Amino acid sequence: MFALKEQKELVQELCMKIAKVHPEPHSFISVAKENCIKSNNQVLLDLLLEQIQYFSDMDDKDFESTFELFILVCSSIDEEKFGETSLRIYEKCKTFFKDNCERLNKTMQALLYVVPEGSKLKVFIDYIKSVEACGNVFQFVEHLEDVLEDIRDWNLEAENNIDVLITLLNMFKTSGYYSSAYLVSVTLFQSTEESKYLEEAVESFKKSSKWIDPSFLFEKKELIKDNQELTCVLEGDVEKLLKEGNQEAANKAKWFKLLKLGNGDTFKLNDLKTLLSVECVEDFLLKAAKENIVDVSINQIEETVVIHSLQHLELRWQNIKEDLSEFFENLESWKNMATQIKPQGFVEEEMQKIIAAN
Repeated sequence: MFALKEQKELVQELCMKIAKVHPEPHSFISVAKENCIKSNNQVLLDLLLEQIQYFSDMDDKDFESTFELFILVCSSIDEEKFGETSLRIYEKCKTFFKDNCERLNKTMQALLYVVPEGSKLKVFIDYIKSVEACGNVFQFVEHLEDVLEDIRDWNLEAENNIDVLITLLNMFKTSGYYSSAYLVSVTLFQSTEESKYLEEAVESFKKSSKWIDPSFLFEKKELIKDNQELTCVLEGDVEKLLKEGNQEAANKAKWFKLLKLGNGDTFKLNDLKTLLSVECVEDFLLKAAKENIVDVSINQIEETVVIHSLQHLELRWQNIKEDLSEFFENLESWKNMATQIKPQGFVEEEMQKIIAAN
């Protein structure tokens, strides 16, 4: 807990920063100063929480320094119950930063840093529930791995947190949204009691009824390399994503929905590009073709993409380094595909990189 004088100085510094973007700066500073002098902590805290709406008007540099000071002040005002206060802060951030996923996730990580060690896991679970309730799961999952290793550390530092940890892992296991996060998280824990979840995690991952980000299939193969027959189902709750309102999530959901269909469905290449950023579509198709994971083809004359088999993304765990002949047999076909998506120079450059790496 800060000394009263130091706390007042921090409050004053914070108010000056907020005043730069506040529509009525003099009135705000006056009210904050009065409640600070009178030590009306709860009133002061409520007042400060109401100012989060103006943080969205700050540039990234000012936001970062102001928000760090903001949570420092709030934690000093209500140190014992800051776990509850942090959730209130996050709820407001979620409302005002809903179109800025990066900023929202930074606020979550900053808040978790300040929350007392013994409360971090519980607060994090509250965050997850909050995210699910507002339908913002899609973007949250993309950043979830940023805190998974922290979760392991929180568990080690809080001896009585094993039950809370199991609750968290069970949430990952039972919600298809977190299939990949669950699989990653259970590999971080070494004790017998925790590692027993790994086999269940792989099974849950295989049976996911929601969606799985294709990037996970390319980047995390080492986690499930012993499961040669692993098949990941890409299907399920796409409609919910489409209704979220967030354009990025909706676009990606449409892209996933196309992948789900398969069975020779044909789409215009330009239609695919409009569903998501060109880079994401290109990246997926290039990787998919190169790894021989999915079966897609492009009609160069009609500029159409034919998705032959994407009801399931079957991972063929071939080691390219061990079978270069098959790899180079496929190289020409995916080079032709790539020329439809990338400039010729890019394709040649990528080919050289792959050849050099192998």
